[in-house]
Amino acid sequence: MESTAANRKRPASHYADQRLVMRRAWASARKAQAIYGGTVRQYIAEAMRQEWADLLANPVRQEVAAIIASIRAHRQTPGAHVIFARRAMQSGAGAWIGQ
Repeated sequence: MESTAANRKRPASHYADQRLVMRRAWASARKAQAIYGGTVRQYIAEAMRQEWADLLANPVRQEVAAIIASIRAHRQTPGAHVIFARRAMQSGAGAWIGQ
């Protein structure tokens, strides 16, 4: 079978991000409904757009993504993962990932 983007398994963090976005979007839509009236369904699309934008604009998430991309780019270099892990810990990303 040919490997395509649709066939690749997504990391668990992707599903955690989706869950977080959906929870926050529904909460934002409920707040909008309470303020402006109408139904929650009228506000959910815009709330989801805003929550995805907020999640993707998170500076910690961007820093971690950059570190992961650097590690993937240098996988052939022996010991590169150690160097990038040290940089991650020095930059404060370790506190975000629970270390």
